Amino acid sequence: MDTSLAFLGLVEARPGHGYELKQLYDEHFGDAKPLAYGQVYAMLARFARDDLIEMVGVEDGSGPSRKQYRGLPEGRKRVIEWLMTTDEDATVSRTNLFAKVVVALLLDEDVTRILNAQRSALLNEMRQLTRAKRDAGLLDVLAHDHALLRVEADIRWIDLAEARLTNLKETLS
Repeated sequence: MDTSLAFLGLVEARPGHGYELKQLYDEHFGDAKPLAYGQVYAMLARFARDDLIEMVGVEDGSGPSRKQYRGLPEGRKRVIEWLMTTDEDATVSRTNLFAKVVVALLLDEDVTRILNAQRSALLNEMRQLTRAKRDAGLLDVLAHDHALLRVEADIRWIDLAEARLTNLKETLS
């Protein structure tokens, strides 16, 4: 996830001050990648410097004054460009697990044991995600569904790799 563009999108959608915008970000994306307050204010300053947002007012209160921000057309344009850029997750992937399988084959280690351990961990993750969905709000259900489908794809890959172990070993010999 591109944290800064997701955050800019929130400013475009709902103007506010830094604290409110961080709360909104955490509500929607905090499980995946929480933001520190320093990161929020650094992004707001950078967006303002780059004419993507503007400060529209200052609220005085008992604590430090709160600057209100809203998006500008250039910021919205940048967010729309990001939205329309396809994600490249579907490209050929050489993940850590893939590397472990290759190295284990080269070392003549028990690849089945490695794959079974990973499968077991993924099945446990599936159970946790399924439980988490039960009482979750719709946005969280959607995020959990996405994670579940990725876990399911990893399990399918493990099954496929396991079925190909003999041929893989011959290829690497």
